[in-house]
Amino acid sequence: MSFIKVSSFGAYLTSWIIEGREVLYQGTELKRTGIPFLFPNFDAGAPLPSHGFGRVSNWQLIKNSPDCVQLRLTENDITPEYRQIYPYKFIADLKITTKNNQLDYLLEVKNLSLKKLPISPGLHPYWPVKHEEKSKIKLTNFPQFNPASVNWDTNPPNSLYDFKDELTANFPEYQLIIKDLSYNFSHLQIWSQNTTFPDFNYVCFEPVTRPPNGINTDPILINPNSKAKFHLQFQIIFP
Repeated sequence: MSFIKVSSFGAYLTSWIIEGREVLYQGTELKRTGIPFLFPNFDAGAPLPSHGFGRVSNWQLIKNSPDCVQLRLTENDITPEYRQIYPYKFIADLKITTKNNQLDYLLEVKNLSLKKLPISPGLHPYWPVKHEEKSKIKLTNFPQFNPASVNWDTNPPNSLYDFKDELTANFPEYQLIIKDLSYNFSHLQIWSQNTTFPDFNYVCFEPVTRPPNGINTDPILINPNSKAKFHLQFQIIFP
């Protein structure tokens, strides 16, 4: 059996427990815990804040159960400052479900404005791994990045790579599979920190739809009275 906990503030997935075992990193602060949801933009997107306003807004809680949480964000749920910066009418419906060792993220964004709605969402999962074991991670079908060649103490990764629908990462204690079932997540950000920071026993494999500042340079544009759907799936397999 598996269970999830989600904060309506920021739509943070704070806990995912499989057979009594927490599988997400638990940080010293909310933004370093679990899976932050990045909406409407990943990373830079000035004048919008880095990683968007979704993670600093209160989402409407539509459903809350141990295996399914549904949240909604509209322009009425964000601050007047953000409404001025992002002058669109929209509905973002986020459904997070878990069954056994699988976690599904379903996002549907509807544009209620008279002009095209720009978005470039992403997720920022924190996958737990002991700092001294990061070099033992092995990636399947992802030759762009080799954990064994990284100096995790002096130069931890902070790089964006092309992503083609699926990644398998073999950690020392578990296997992680990431699948893009909507074919919208075209990039993967890989990021971590060293022991000089309060939080470092993790590696972030972040599926994102656009590069930093993509909401300005190459956004996903949703036509008026239209919807865009996004579907990500995570799977954890223990030995």
